[in-house]
Amino acid sequence: MNNSKQQYNNKQRGFTLFEVLVALAILSITMVAAIVTTDNVLEKTMHLEKKLLAHFVGMNILNNYQLNMSARNTDVTRDNHGKITMRNQEFTWVLNTVKIDFEGAPLLQLEVKVTEANNDKNILDSVNRLIPVSKI
Repeated sequence: MNNSKQQYNNKQRGFTLFEVLVALAILSITMVAAIVTTDNVLEKTMHLEKKLLAHFVGMNILNNYQLNMSARNTDVTRDNHGKITMRNQEFTWVLNTVKIDFEGAPLLQLEVKVTEANNDKNILDSVNRLIPVSKI
């Protein structure tokens, strides 16, 4: 009687191999899902950072161009392009300028399109500005 009671207590002390394997399988599935989710979030965050930096590049190009136009006081309706590095990421930009007439008021439309330096097909950001020609 004493021996069977001792055997009963030994059986109840730990988990069976099957229970441990099921727990490990559940843990593995959960970890894979967490890693995939984290990877997706990181990828989207990096893309948003590129778009934000591209917007900063576009705004800087517009501001510099407008300041140079005011300083030179010349007619500068031509296309410009270049490369710039910001936070160790290289971007290519193209500035298009067009003179337009809006209800009798002459305006200069500036548009900067910013792409990654190694992928000119994917436009990350496009920034526009209208400037009265009398302010040039």
